[in-house]
Amino acid sequence: MMSGPGSYIGMETLKSLSEKTISCLVCYHPVTYIGDIDSNRSAADAFVGKRVFRDYGEPIPYHQCTSCKLIFSNHYASWCDEDYSQFIYNSDYHLVDPPFENERPISNAEWLHRCILSGNLAGKPSILDYGAGNGRFLQELQQLGYQDLAGIDKFCSFSRGDLSNQYDIVTCFEVLEHSLDPAQIIKDCINFLKEGGTFFFSTLLLPQYSQSEVLSWWYIAPRNGHICIHTEESLQKLTPPGFQVDCSSFRDIHTIARSDVSLPFSMEQIAHARRPYLPGKKS
Repeated sequence: MMSGPGSYIGMETLKSLSEKTISCLVCYHPVTYIGDIDSNRSAADAFVGKRVFRDYGEPIPYHQCTSCKLIFSNHYASWCDEDYSQFIYNSDYHLVDPPFENERPISNAEWLHRCILSGNLAGKPSILDYGAGNGRFLQELQQLGYQDLAGIDKFCSFSRGDLSNQYDIVTCFEVLEHSLDPAQIIKDCINFLKEGGTFFFSTLLLPQYSQSEVLSWWYIAPRNGHICIHTEESLQKLTPPGFQVDCSSFRDIHTIARSDVSLPFSMEQIAHARRPYLPGKKS
């Protein structure tokens, strides 16, 4: 299975080009080339205990920022939306991310509902889901009694609700690690947010690894489109002035809100309600 456009470039050439021409996507500091991963490695390999697809033979180079420690691959910088749709978000995508279609959105809806119930909110808030996939998350919320719902996902051709409105809560589950322009995603989501609203987003943060071991982490998975792996430092640098980011102890769920606004949720409530997805476990 072909993983993407372009021709093979020797790794020594990639290393040289990387260190000379690429800077961090977030803070623009120098980066270090840390190695390559075959384009067919997926996160599902760790869940099922074996390779879903055999190696394709196309090495995907990854780099790490010397300052905020963001890890990313610039291999996809020239790709257009059609390339992603053809080579990553295609009919085989459910094989590399089995919970994507049903299990994860159902779990996320139940979690958010628990979080809202435990928070200091009057009535049911309006909610927009950015990167909504097939819309299952919003369907589940509707069944739980939420009415003012919207969502968008360009790769799934999904759109629901009034996208010219602003919302009490904006969610963005497992999206940031797929983008080489994370600042634009956060900007888009904040623009959908009402004054005093809360932006919830999920992405696993890089655990403590030595640089020689970091590429063994299951979450760094080109076949899933996991091409930008964040740290708490990178999220802090991505947060616009006037806003603050809080990261949960589980490393996968985070909030951004205005610095002068008292959130109706505590991180303790968020972490207590949350059950993170990990290989071999269900939330």
